Amino acid sequence: MEHRKTRYNLGYKIAAVKLVANSYYSVVAIASDLGIHYNTLYKWIKLYSGNLQDTGTVAEVTATEVTATEMGMIQHLSSENERLTQELKHLKSQIADIQSLTAKIAI
Repeated sequence: MEHRKTRYNLGYKIAAVKLVANSYYSVVAIASDLGIHYNTLYKWIKLYSGNLQDTGTVAEVTATEVTATEMGMIQHLSSENERLTQELKHLKSQIADIQSLTAKIAI
């Protein structure tokens, strides 16, 4: 069985680096979601971190540099990131409520 090396275009690589720059998730977790090895993503970060602007985000990628499949993956990951961020906020709120009730009971 022959192993084929997947090649990613520059737009995809920069978008992946942007995802890391704008996320609270680890490089390993993001690489896993993207289906790439984490060392590959670290290499891209090293290569394309020069594209970071003063704001800390990667320069925008034009639509022609990203395929429809890649854009779909980026949109999916962005929406998943937003959902998980909201879920985390909700869970933290619930923990605070539980701690407040526990403190009142302990008194």
